[in-house]
Amino acid sequence: MGHQPFENWILDDQALTPQQNRDLADHLVTCLECQKLQNSLAAATNLLKIAPPASPRPGFTERFKVLQAERRALQHKRQTRIFFLSTILGALVALGGLVTALSLSNISLPDLFVSAAKIIAGLFTVAGDARFYLGTSLTGPLPIVIWVLVSIGFCLLVFAWVYMLWRISSQGVHRNEKSL
Repeated sequence: MGHQPFENWILDDQALTPQQNRDLADHLVTCLECQKLQNSLAAATNLLKIAPPASPRPGFTERFKVLQAERRALQHKRQTRIFFLSTILGALVALGGLVTALSLSNISLPDLFVSAAKIIAGLFTVAGDARFYLGTSLTGPLPIVIWVLVSIGFCLLVFAWVYMLWRISSQGVHRNEKSL
């Protein structure tokens, strides 16, 4: 047999068969290197057993808490930057796509404004149809008030959406760490 299995048998914590124990004992009689290895392992194991448990330096807990808070703040800052940069990048890509689509099409800028005016006029037509179906007269300042209320409602929905994205991006990490 080679020298390597005996070193493995000495260093492993596995139980050896009776034949392996006899072979190891015979090898230890003749091999000084393996004797030193077995004696060193026994001495190290004994030192580990009798050594007192190590205690951290005073203030370890406070230093650890401060370091963890700094790491969380850094991670929060990094996530916030990534969120806003990706939002800006997405807006720029969408704007670039719109500009590219407009430049590749045969629509001129005045034609685009005319199309937008037609869409707005169509919305007023829908409002007129709603007035007919509702059986109410939407004369005077009431259509403007309804338009303002609908616009404010839409703006509030957009604000709520942006706020929720911000909350998820900024506070999601803290909640995940608390659940661990």
